[in-house]
Amino acid sequence: MFESKKILRHKINFLRRYLSCYVGCFLLGVGLSSFTNSSIADQPLVKVNIVEPPKELNSGAGIGVQFVIQDGWHIYGSEAGEIGLPTKIVVEGDSAGTYTAGDYSWPPTEVFKNPGVPDSFGYHGTVVVGAGVVGNDVIGKEVVVNAKWLACSKDACVPSSTSIKAVVKKVKTDS
Repeated sequence: MFESKKILRHKINFLRRYLSCYVGCFLLGVGLSSFTNSSIADQPLVKVNIVEPPKELNSGAGIGVQFVIQDGWHIYGSEAGEIGLPTKIVVEGDSAGTYTAGDYSWPPTEVFKNPGVPDSFGYHGTVVVGAGVVGNDVIGKEVVVNAKWLACSKDACVPSSTSIKAVVKKVKTDS
């Protein structure tokens, strides 16, 4: 009986923290849209660039999406864990459907450990995610990359997104 009360109390505390994280992130995101002289709003916490596709990408053609994360901040991986929001990357092919998004190559994540909350998984510094593109004659074609992420520090979380045009390149292999 005592053990089940302890588990119930743990679940309630977890849900309280979990909901406050999401509500706080939402309110912070809404609040940042009205800031004009904020040090957070003036500098991008995460810069997104298009780079060479990583060799781990299996589709043969694609792009590399590079996230350059400001010191003291992190973003989450495609599997964020119980806390945080997963980073999403969507590659839009052409409207005729002759080429579309293929596989994704996510590098291994770091484990973020914080007392009293479940572990989460993501990245610090610079990380490149490969996004494959499949179809006939896709190399050299232009696609649109849509990325969404949640950048967090020890004090705040800021949801962000961007859309970038990119040219599909051949994946270089070691052989």
